[in-house]
Amino acid sequence: MVIADKVLSEAAVARLIEEGYGVLATMLQMLKVVPTKEQWKILRSLRRIMLICGGVRGGKSFVLSMILMSRMDWRKEQLFWLVGQNYPLTKPEFNYLVDMTSRVGLLKKASKRVDPGYIELKNGTLIETKSADDPKSLVGHAVDGVLGCEASQIDLDSYYRMIERVAEKRGWVALGGTMERSLGWYPKFFQAWRNGTGDSQSFSLPSWTNLHIFPEGREDPEILRMEREMPPDLFSEHVAGEPVAPSGLVFPEFRPDIHIKPVQYNPDLPVYMWVDPGYSDACAYEFFQYVNGQMRGFHEIYERGKIALDVIDICRRLPFWKRTTDTSGPGLIATEDIYGDQHHHMSSVAEVWLKETGIVLRSSKVRGINDVNDRIKYTLKFDPLTEEPGVVFDPSMKGILSNFGAYPDPFDGQTRVYRWKQDRDGQVYGNVPEDKHNHGIKALGYGLVDRFGYVRSMGNSSIKIVQH
Repeated sequence: MVIADKVLSEAAVARLIEEGYGVLATMLQMLKVVPTKEQWKILRSLRRIMLICGGVRGGKSFVLSMILMSRMDWRKEQLFWLVGQNYPLTKPEFNYLVDMTSRVGLLKKASKRVDPGYIELKNGTLIETKSADDPKSLVGHAVDGVLGCEASQIDLDSYYRMIERVAEKRGWVALGGTMERSLGWYPKFFQAWRNGTGDSQSFSLPSWTNLHIFPEGREDPEILRMEREMPPDLFSEHVAGEPVAPSGLVFPEFRPDIHIKPVQYNPDLPVYMWVDPGYSDACAYEFFQYVNGQMRGFHEIYERGKIALDVIDICRRLPFWKRTTDTSGPGLIATEDIYGDQHHHMSSVAEVWLKETGIVLRSSKVRGINDVNDRIKYTLKFDPLTEEPGVVFDPSMKGILSNFGAYPDPFDGQTRVYRWKQDRDGQVYGNVPEDKHNHGIKALGYGLVDRFGYVRSMGNSSIKIVQH
């Protein structure tokens, strides 16, 4: 947390005030605490978006609370949020802020509970707890600042909601969390922002930097004990506050900070519906539009235990369906996995769609899965001229995004990623990936090959489309 037996020197206070950190200096003086060297780097950052990867007991809750305290404008009434994936995860920061505001004489009243909770200050400022489990709680008023509590557990869509809420007041968002399995959006953003990117920057706060708990720092006996007894990857994430590069990913090029963006449906453009049929495992229907040279995914149907008739019923209730499929509309271009035309003792998926809707599902014979994946890799590339990748996904598309490792599996919440085959030691073997956890990716791949062809020419430059 902090070194509690020291007080800021007069010279340090004067320097902070001169550099524009007067509120921070005042708060630290009144609270009689001195941040550690690593905490100073974070507290003196002027970035609007900050992400902190902390080791256990590294002091991230204290730092987040101090960020809020030091960024308040005490001359006016303001609104701040504490956001966790659920309410209990906001409790450490809530308790810190109740204690801090009380000690500096600013607290008017505070709730006893955090589900939801509030802290009201004497100048009218309000600090509220919010739960990402309830998306409706992340709408409403413009907010001056947001603390993301154990933010590595918050889904990406909720992060974007935080960004939206602070936009009007040009506010800030500070995220703190401990990484889990180095998958998902949080560690990817950490790596992308490490050296600062625009308004964003990430910081590492290892456990041993909290000299109050680990007085001997990196060489503290308790840190060394954990290093000996914990698996290296777990020690790196939970103690050192550093992500571990996941092994065996088919698409390491995928970056949530680049490839996941809110996407709006354009009613004047055709819709591409790319399909990987399935039943017991999953079926994936991915909806895209082609805008300014970029494929933009805006919707997804990712279901288990649904036959083609069930999906058709779901599609007919989509808000964009009538406009897209109307004879005067921009049109729907549908492509399915080659296996979608197989019967399995019943009508094929393509036959059901044609009979029930009149929509033709185009079926593409492909060379091999690696050729399809090469097309996806090419499309994921970042174009330095346009400063955009060839494809982006709306954060609501949690099925395909879980295949890439940006989200947990939507069915059971576990990490299930499209990977190369690996042995017990984690070494990759074979020349084709493991054929699972890839339904959304397969739909994407077949659709991209249908739309653009293969990356490298091998004889014919286009694929044969079989009309059903």
